[in-house]
Amino acid sequence: MRDAGIGLASKLVLENKYDQAKDVFTKLLNLRPDDFEIMALHANVFIVEGKLLEAENRLNHVLALNPNYPLGLYFLGVVYHDKGEYEKAIHSYETALKHFPEKDKKDIADVYQNLGCSLWEVRRREEALDAWKTCLKYNPKQKYARENLKEFTNEYGMGKSPVGMDDFWAFVDIKRFILAPTLDPMDAVFLSILVEQEKEINSLRQSLQILPILSTLVMTLYSLTEIF
Repeated sequence: MRDAGIGLASKLVLENKYDQAKDVFTKLLNLRPDDFEIMALHANVFIVEGKLLEAENRLNHVLALNPNYPLGLYFLGVVYHDKGEYEKAIHSYETALKHFPEKDKKDIADVYQNLGCSLWEVRRREEALDAWKTCLKYNPKQKYARENLKEFTNEYGMGKSPVGMDDFWAFVDIKRFILAPTLDPMDAVFLSILVEQEKEINSLRQSLQILPILSTLVMTLYSLTEIF
């Protein structure tokens, strides 16, 4: 009865029959009012509909009853991501990963896939790539993680720069990982400062959209590398 009801509701969601799906979950909850999975899946229908506030309220209710329920934490992360609250989403995903049983490999893979998306949004590019790679270790068939890795990895195996500076930052990273141990202390400090400029340039690119300014910054930073 329970599994058949969940299956029917899932089919209705795929057919965009959201109200009917919610009716099925409501009937299941009348029979099993303490079933956290049904509660979370019910809330997920509201996520699919784009009714994020209602979904968030329902998921908070689930987590008030069971703060470590992984599916509730995962779905709450999806809500936060869709609201643009990426740091909260990252926290929810990472907490969910701590509580999913190791046997739930597909669920874990899906969490890593979504975690990568939120990490990418806050420009934690290498961590995002690692999350997508980890996703594929749990579920090699997870197509979204595979597509994200293909789209967002540059020819150096690094995350693509939104400013179009892949060659420059590949050079800087090589300097950092290979040459830094041989630099004197002052040069090492300068190099670490140079690497941090990427974040500032990315911010300028998105907020100002002024290419001449970015060109000047790029040329300035590139000239500074001549000290090496």
